[in-house]
Amino acid sequence: MRKKQKPAIKTEGLFDNAIKSIQLGVEDYQANDPKRALSAVRNFYAGTLLLAKAVQVNKVPKADPKDVLAARLKPVPEGSGGISFDADHKTIDFSDIGQRFRDFGISIDQTALIDLNRIRNDIEHLYSDVLPNQVLRGAWPSIPSRG
Repeated sequence: MRKKQKPAIKTEGLFDNAIKSIQLGVEDYQANDPKRALSAVRNFYAGTLLLAKAVQVNKVPKADPKDVLAARLKPVPEGSGGISFDADHKTIDFSDIGQRFRDFGISIDQTALIDLNRIRNDIEHLYSDVLPNQVLRGAWPSIPSRG
């Protein structure tokens, strides 16, 4: 049985998507509309994680981006006594970013990233008194530079 191939991850597309998400977050914030405040935080958060993934992919340009971003690699028998590793469909998420950055020798403000995640989680699942301008101002250090 043949495995269904996953679409290739294009580094430029990942970076562009990150920038667009961050831009949407900033635009939502600038709208000064309480209804768009939640969208501002969500978009900014998503863009920050996408940018972190793009930075990791850029760090190892000869590697397959699917392997770089995979949350897990699954060993699969080759048929000749050896094994190969298939990248899982699940990509790294917030909880993996900090460790993966350390593994790759990339620095990131983990505290700002943790704060951004906590606030986003509170806004989506509970309630938060933190204003979007505080979120964006405080989260800005969490945005990784394109390596």
